[in-house]
This record gives sequence, structure tokens and C-alpha cells, in this order.
Amino acid sequence: MADSANPELRVLLPSKPEDDLREVGRLLKAALPSERAHVRRLYIHRPVESDFFIPETYARFTEIARLEFDAENATRVETAHEMKALAAEGFDVSAEVIRGTPTEEILREASFWLADLVAVRTRSVAARDNRIGGMASALLYHGTCPVLTYHGIPQGYGLRRILIPTDFSASSRKSLDWGLALAEVSGAEPVLLHVIPRSEKPPGIAQGELSAMANEELERWCVRVNPALPRPIRKANVIEAATPAEGILSFAADESADLIVMSATGNSVVRAVLLGANTRKVVRGSACPVLVIPASNRVTAQSFLKKTEANRREPVAEALSVGVS
Repeated sequence: MADSANPELRVLLPSKPEDDLREVGRLLKAALPSERAHVRRLYIHRPVESDFFIPETYARFTEIARLEFDAENATRVETAHEMKALAAEGFDVSAEVIRGTPTEEILREASFWLADLVAVRTRSVAARDNRIGGMASALLYHGTCPVLTYHGIPQGYGLRRILIPTDFSASSRKSLDWGLALAEVSGAEPVLLHVIPRSEKPPGIAQGELSAMANEELERWCVRVNPALPRPIRKANVIEAATPAEGILSFAADESADLIVMSATGNSVVRAVLLGANTRKVVRGSACPVLVIPASNRVTAQSFLKKTEANRREPVAEALSVGVS
């Protein structure tokens, strides 16, 4: 347990009893110092509800309530037992089963518990498509802390390269801070990326001129980073793609990125109602985990880094490489 002088990281883990915690354990172990983190597993037990009255059902209310209570207790025991996998990795762990509507309770718990991070599987193992569930979408937009999304973590997973896309917006400046903070803690290489979408080229500006402008701005971003996040950006790229999401996914695959860090919204001309369209596509299509910084995020990268201060590694000075492709 962390002391008051060096408070622990709080990671909220919404999951079902059947979820394999070894996968998320590999992810958290690679991204966070286990000795500084408390992982709290949360399972929401949805009570039986009915919009209509049946006398026979009402007469058996006591029996139904007892069965619900027994099922809830069994889930609580199973949930706590499965946390041993994370405890074995050095994490401080706890588990809780509560009643209610999953999305509402998870958002409330993340806020009340002052979570630093929520780790959530974007789709079940049995899912046949790559759609994001409603709960994950709500967390990505309404969450009060960053959301680490994943849908499969292989054996031997590690953080070697963190891709940080930017559209030069204020929100992507925050995601840059988070990407650099995680790079500082994990020792991974931060890679900055700007995608020029073919569909949104300003009229009257040639491709070469647009690329040059993006390069200059990217160089400024590489130099003018937050002083509290000293790890240098040694690699930055400007690429062209049909859409930002396609460019990010293609670049992440080509560069073997282990994590993508991006904001939930940005400078796109048309924003989705609940979640930036590009962010949604990246979360759905990415082969690696994606850390999303919600619009309503209250946790700063500086506070995250302060809690992991003992685990920070000295940056290695190298010449900046900014490329256009």
C-alpha cells in the first residue's frame, strides 16, 4: 500500500467474472509500476426489472430476491478470487460487486474513487465484429480520467513504442502530455504523428506547401513540450492519408506501435455526437491498446507522473528526426 507522501495510482477495472485478467495484467504491468498501483475490479450486478405486473411473479418475490442475493454473493467471491492473478504481478488489488446500471455506476465510481485510469475491454472475446460497446463509448466521452482500451494482449507484450497522433488542437496537446508521461514511466519511445487528410485539404494550398507547414508546426511541438515531461521526442512524422484514422492505423501497424495515445475529440470539421469519429475508428481498428483522453478528463499527466516519480527513467538525448511520407 502506498504511503501518503507518495500516493498510489488508482486503476478502475470494470469487468465480467468470465474475463481473463491475465491479459489486462500484462497490459498494466507494461504500462505502470505495479508497486505504485491499486487495481480495483468492479462488476455491476443488474437486478431483475419488469415494466409490468404479474401476480404470480409478485407472489414469488421473496424467492427471486433470495436467488439474486445468492448469485450476487457467488459473483463477489469469484471476482475477488480472480484478482489473485493481478496480485501475483505485484499490484495492490480489491474487488467489488454493486447493483445498478453498468455505465452509470462505472462513471460514478471512477469519479467518486478519484481513479487515475480506467482499463476497459472494448469488446468481448466472443464478439464477431469490432464495434465498441455502449459502456466503452460513454467512458471515452464522459469519463473523468483517461481510458485504456484493449481487446487482446498477447504473451510477451511490452511498451517499446508509443504513437501520439496530433491535429495540433488543444485537446491533442493533453494527449501529448499523457503519451510523454507514459513514455517516461515505461521507458518507451514516443513517436509523434500528424496526418494530412486528403478529404480536408484547404483550397488554394499546394500539397508541398501544406506538408511544409505541418512539418514546421510538428517541429515546434517537439521542442515546446511540457517542462515537467522531459523525455525527448526523437521521432516525428507527417503523412498523407484518406482520413486521419486510416493514417494512424496504417502508421501504427507499419511502426509496430505498442500503444496509441489520443484525445477523444479534436479539430475535425464534423464531430460525432458522442465520440470523435476518428478516435472511434482508431479504437475499433487498432491491433494495439489505445489510451483515450476524454473531453471531461480531470486527471493531469503531471499528477500521474508525480505518483510514479520513483520509477522515472532518465531520457536519452538524441537528434530529432522529423519526416514526411
